[in-house]
Amino acid sequence: MNQSKPPTFSVRYDQSDIKYVTQFLVSPGREEVLLDLSAGLLNDGSEPQTLPIQTRIAMPWSAVERLARVLNQVVEAKQQPATKSPEDSKAPHIPKASLPSIQSTTLS
Repeated sequence: MNQSKPPTFSVRYDQSDIKYVTQFLVSPGREEVLLDLSAGLLNDGSEPQTLPIQTRIAMPWSAVERLARVLNQVVEAKQQPATKSPEDSKAPHIPKASLPSIQSTTLS
């Protein structure tokens, strides 16, 4: 069998603009999914409200499926009981991404 070596690459954080998101809208399409993200809070009142969208992300379905798998693994790891036997004291593996050989670089 000829196994090809996965590509290696690094990640650069050129822009470190972080948005805190509390609300999101998901719009599935034929070839991609649109995520509209907002830090806005919604009240339980009966008055109509406006949700400000600060960020819009379009993702192909293949990326959405990978993101869903990674997020599910992170949620499952967080929900594991805090009390474990000594042999299970090792922290659960939480994937960083579903990409091969990722290295992070901070630019100054």
